Amino acid sequence: LVEGGEVMVQYTPDPPLVTPDSRFVVYRADALVDERFELFAAPLDGASPPHRVSSATLPEGDVQAFFVLALGGESVVYRADALADERFELFHAPLDGSTAPVRLGLDLAPRGDVLDFALTSDGARLVLRADTDGDAVVELYVVELRGGRLQRLDAPAAEASVLRFRIDPTGRRVVYTADAVRGGIELFSAPLDASPAPVRLDFAQHEESNVLAFEIAPDGKEVGFLADAYLDLVYELFTAPIDGRHPAVRRNEPLPAGREVRAFQISGDGRRVFYVADQDENDEYELYQVYLELPSHLSPRRR
Repeated sequence: LVEGGEVMVQYTPDPPLVTPDSRFVVYRADALVDERFELFAAPLDGASPPHRVSSATLPEGDVQAFFVLALGGESVVYRADALADERFELFHAPLDGSTAPVRLGLDLAPRGDVLDFALTSDGARLVLRADTDGDAVVELYVVELRGGRLQRLDAPAAEASVLRFRIDPTGRRVVYTADAVRGGIELFSAPLDASPAPVRLDFAQHEESNVLAFEIAPDGKEVGFLADAYLDLVYELFTAPIDGRHPAVRRNEPLPAGREVRAFQISGDGRRVFYVADQDENDEYELYQVYLELPSHLSPRRR
C-alpha cells in the first residue's frame, strides 16, 4: 500500500471476498494512490503479488463500497465512477486479469446513476436499480452477465421510483417496492425473464397506505409484508403468493388505531410466520406465530 493507504473494512460493507475455489481474495483499497479506492485480487497461495482487477479511473473516481463475486467466482461486479465523476456505472471484471473490465451498458444520461445491484443465486444474472435518465425516477433492470439484452422489470408506464428489491431464493422472480403516483408505497413481483408484466401484491383501502417492510419465504413461494392497508399508520402483517395468483391475506388479528405489528420472520421451512405486536394490550409487545397454510380466520397463537 502507498503511504496512508488502507484496505477498507470499517464503516462500509466491504469485507474481503474469497472465491469458492479458494484461489483468490478480493478486496477494495487505496493501494496505489491515497484516497483512490480500487479493487484488487490476491492469490491465497502467495505465489504472486496482488493485482488490480478494476479499470483505471479518473483522478477523482473510485470503486464504491459493495462488490460481489459472479459466475462461480470467476469474476467480480462492482460500481464505480470510472468514466465520469459522480456518474456511477457497473463493471464486470475477470479475477485473473485476463481481459479488461467490461462496462455493463446502460446508456446513462449525464446525471444518470446505477444505485445498487444484486446477483441471482447462480451468479449469472444481475438485477439493478438505476436512474438512467437523471430524472430522479428509479427503474429496475436485469441483465445476463455472459451477454444479453438489458431488460426492464418494473412497469414502464407507472412513473414510480423503485425503492427496494429482493431476488427470490429460486432466482425466478424479484419483489420490489415503488412509490406510487398517488403517494403510497406499493409492493410488486416481477418474473426475471421480464414476461409477463409485474403484479401488485399489496392492497390499500385508503390513499396513504404504505408497505413498510417485506420478506420472501425461503422456498420462494410466499411474500410477507407490513402495511397499513386498513387504517393509516396501523401496520399489520400480510402474506401473498409471490406470483400474485391469490390476494394478500392479513395474518394477525385486526388491530385498532394505535396498535402495530413491529417485526416478523418467516420460518425456514416456509410454513409459519412469527411476529411481534401489541395485539392484545396496547404497548405490550408479544411474540405470536401463525401457520401460513391454515385458513386466515384461525387465530394466531401467542408464543
